[in-house]
Amino acid sequence: IDDEAGLFTMETTDTLARNNLDLNNTYGTLLAIKTLHYLNGQDIETYSKELFDQVSLGSKDFLLVIEESSQAWYLVYGGGLTSYVEDTPGLSDLVRQNLNEAFFQGGSDAGILALFDGLKDWCAQAMPKLDTTPTAGNPFLENYGEIQTVTLKDILLGIIFTLLVNIWWLILLFVVLNLVDRHRFRKYIAAYPPVA
Repeated sequence: IDDEAGLFTMETTDTLARNNLDLNNTYGTLLAIKTLHYLNGQDIETYSKELFDQVSLGSKDFLLVIEESSQAWYLVYGGGLTSYVEDTPGLSDLVRQNLNEAFFQGGSDAGILALFDGLKDWCAQAMPKLDTTPTAGNPFLENYGEIQTVTLKDILLGIIFTLLVNIWWLILLFVVLNLVDRHRFRKYIAAYPPVA
């Protein structure tokens, strides 16, 4: 959240960050926000799309750019959201309802929070929730982002697997040490022959 235009209070910004965390944990998406006083004549659509690429947002993320002077806004979303937006209409209406004249005339805090509430409802209708059930198994072979558990059985299997893979090195080490010890023993016997 980059509030260059100063439209939101610190409390609202903190609430937006917590809402974003909740959206990300539940649906794997977030809403980035950039506010400006003015764009110096640049097209807001072009600016928004370039900014989306510059800040490296994910394919399931949104970027909302708000220009205060012209009371304009533009919403960009990643390619992973295209099917959801097409299948569940109403996203642009949701933004339009909350970024109205009242938003730019002192109601920006209430408007952006209402927009986030509406976005949560839209995500609940349009997108599946992330699967956060714990899975057992080797944690190094599981998908990133899933909750992982390790059991005693997994630990013992890991130790046995490690021993089996490394048994050849252990046998080779034993043979080399045995040969070195025999050579040392023969030299000792040659230097100090046993007395009858």
